[in-house]
Amino acid sequence: MIKFKVVSFLSVCLFALLVSCQNEEPQLHETFFERGTPEELGLSNSVFVSLATKAQELPNLYSYLVIKDRTIVAESYANGADSESLLHIRSITKSISSILIGIALDEGSISSTDIRLETLYPEYIEQDRDDKISQVTLEHILDMQSGFQWNENREAIAWYTSVPDSWSYIFSKPVNTAPGTVFNYNSGAASLLTRFLESNQSLGYEAFAAARLFNRLGINNYAWETDRLGRTRPDAGLQMRAIDLAKIGYLMMHDGFIGDSSIIPSDWIDTSWQFEIDLKGNYITMNKLHYNNLWWMAEYKGVKVYFAVGYGGQLMLCVPRYDLMVITHHEFRLDANVVGEHTSRFITQIFTPLMEEIIASE
Repeated sequence: MIKFKVVSFLSVCLFALLVSCQNEEPQLHETFFERGTPEELGLSNSVFVSLATKAQELPNLYSYLVIKDRTIVAESYANGADSESLLHIRSITKSISSILIGIALDEGSISSTDIRLETLYPEYIEQDRDDKISQVTLEHILDMQSGFQWNENREAIAWYTSVPDSWSYIFSKPVNTAPGTVFNYNSGAASLLTRFLESNQSLGYEAFAAARLFNRLGINNYAWETDRLGRTRPDAGLQMRAIDLAKIGYLMMHDGFIGDSSIIPSDWIDTSWQFEIDLKGNYITMNKLHYNNLWWMAEYKGVKVYFAVGYGGQLMLCVPRYDLMVITHHEFRLDANVVGEHTSRFITQIFTPLMEEIIASE
């Protein structure tokens, strides 16, 4: 059985949300995630104790964090992790990249999501290509409808870990379906977000993220992997504290605002969290699975759930109706058959009964 280091409800955890005073931008007031018991929120303490016990039995889990009504009602860590650990979020990085694109659109450094890929990567595209690459836009990449030939399950890990030039690899693939018509999850295409963000402003990808998002949330301790050519990866590679990931989820559920200060444009959140691309299936215990702007969304018993997923059991689940956020991290550097069970076990054994308790208390 996994031994957990459980963070006491009595300890105080707050995060300072400070905004630079440059350009006369007002400084944010300090905002707290309060701590409390489930009972104080009208929930069953016994159910939460039971869920904590089940969480202890999940293999390879690093973190388990539940925040409701801005109150931390469960937080625990295992396998050497603690509240200060920088934990891999894998493809949750893509959802954060979506946020950065939304900020850049709001600032005007990206003019629209109709910008064509070929205008930003001319040296990678042969002039005599006869496929549909000239039609690929930023919107198609955000929606996983770029049309590139790609098999995520077979290619992504080798592409991520061993390809010398990750961009050259994706551009070597034909665009064999009309962009905007077929959903095909493609980490390689997502890696091409870099130049969309960097082309019309002076900051690099990570520096933009720090200046426009992380610093304003007091997220100062993180790590971000680069590809073999030293380029920040928009598609994966971020490592963050669990509580820092929660800050981003909190913003998404509250129209991008902390107090009176807007950090993520609310119209971008509205756009991103539309049930746009119907994947015509279920996601474990949820149904009506959709995708949009590098975010997943589904329903559980008619309640909308918006979520970001990373390989190997990394999850950020947001339920605005209940002001609920659930975050977990797992070890991912294991056999694919092992890590493939992490997400389904967590959703089935932890998130689903948690939703049942909250729905019953409504």
